[in-house]
Amino acid sequence: MEDLAEYDDVTHLFLAYREAVRHLWKTAFAPREDAELPWLFGPIEAQIFYALIVWELGRDTDQAAVVGDFPFGIPGSDSQNGFGHDPFPYLHVIPRIAPLGTRVTWLSETPQGGVGEAGTLHTGEIDLRFVDFDDTSIDAYSDWRWYRARVFAYPADPAREGGEVLLDVEDARIMFKPLVWESQPAPGAA
Repeated sequence: MEDLAEYDDVTHLFLAYREAVRHLWKTAFAPREDAELPWLFGPIEAQIFYALIVWELGRDTDQAAVVGDFPFGIPGSDSQNGFGHDPFPYLHVIPRIAPLGTRVTWLSETPQGGVGEAGTLHTGEIDLRFVDFDDTSIDAYSDWRWYRARVFAYPADPAREGGEVLLDVEDARIMFKPLVWESQPAPGAA
């Protein structure tokens, strides 16, 4: 794993976003019991994510245009199960490893949606990138309880690389490392 000294801890931004969408969902959408509301809520959730996280991360850097162009999936902007939506390469999910390990759910995709397998992380030597928040259902009890992350590297179990995992928001931090775009021209440059 890389040295985290080059990263900024942005967990507070994610927790503020989580609280905002949870509150809006539970007070304005879930009580109405309309089957179409989860699909209507998705674009709203995406705009909240952009305003509270993406904009904030790009505002003080030269990456505002790159980050703001949505080069990667934005939570709420695709299907409800999240599969097929790219992770944010600059948002690292860092597990807090408890003495007996940290519980996770390893995900696999099936035609019926995601299927989980309970597991435990015993080492922080895993490279995870943020994909989305997740919950077991979209209903009045939805809590945006888990970070969904893509496994980029996991030396303890290389077969997990490329898969996705859920971690409780209490068991992880989100660290931001700006991307280096040296080989690419600035957006809009000729």
